[in-house]
Amino acid sequence: MNTAVPLPSVQDVFTEDEVARTAYTRLVPLENQAELFIRVLGQVLIQAPSLEERALVAQRIHDCATNQELIELGKSHLEQFVEYIKGLRALSSPPKLARGEILLNIPTVAPRSHLEAKKQALVRDNYRCVVSGFVDVDGIEALPRLEKDIATTSAMIRCTECCHIFPEQGDWDDSDSEEPGHHNNSSRFTLAHVFGGAHEPSLTETGIYDLRNMLTLETGTCAAFREFMIWLEPTGEVASQYRLVGRYAHYGKDLPEVVTFFSTSPDLLLPHPRFLAFHAACARVLQLSGAGKFINRLLHQPKYSSISTYSKVRLRLA
Repeated sequence: MNTAVPLPSVQDVFTEDEVARTAYTRLVPLENQAELFIRVLGQVLIQAPSLEERALVAQRIHDCATNQELIELGKSHLEQFVEYIKGLRALSSPPKLARGEILLNIPTVAPRSHLEAKKQALVRDNYRCVVSGFVDVDGIEALPRLEKDIATTSAMIRCTECCHIFPEQGDWDDSDSEEPGHHNNSSRFTLAHVFGGAHEPSLTETGIYDLRNMLTLETGTCAAFREFMIWLEPTGEVASQYRLVGRYAHYGKDLPEVVTFFSTSPDLLLPHPRFLAFHAACARVLQLSGAGKFINRLLHQPKYSSISTYSKVRLRLA
């Protein structure tokens, strides 16, 4: 199913932001020349979660002296999305927890492995998927109180996973500056900085195992979140309350429309709103530009080793 839409007209966006509007005006005429690349770049500008981040995207567009540089900038963003999704897919799930590995007390040491992060996230999230409320199957075998919860509520038992928002820390570091007009395709700094995912706050010394980078999710829900089929947007009404949004209307229809996160201990931090905002912004770009479908097709076609190779065969959206 194709979710791509043309870029909105200039009159419909950035009515109170002349810098962003001027940058966007340069993109619209190029949509017919390099549809996917320009749509990605346009949506990155539109979906930036803050004025500061939008200004950075606009400046990158203004730094491009030619139309070809704009197309290359859009291509570099698409390549960064590809690497981001590849990184998430490459993360392996830790093994099933043995009964003796279930944490019965609040941990005091920050996690430094996927397995430790899963254990601590389970404690923080009360051994439940934070979206569906399903109780973790490993926890139910070790903690009698969870059996009582199952008996007295409508909660169901499912396998859960520790789901990352960011796949790697090193690739998001702001360690190398870029000259105007030069786009570093080997790192994902650009997107992270644009969307604020790893800057203020940054991941702690525990890296991707930082609990603010983790959600306990039922296995199917985790896959949907990791593939940007669903994402979370703040309701603005209650702290740590989010509205569940799906790429397609039928995605997530069996899940709650609104979820509220809570922690069993103030020492176990909840997923950070800025990290979730980054994920949501990426999801909207992938949906509206059509890049999500493109990337999924690319990663399932081994004979196409790069965007450039694949684009020669099929650049325009199906």
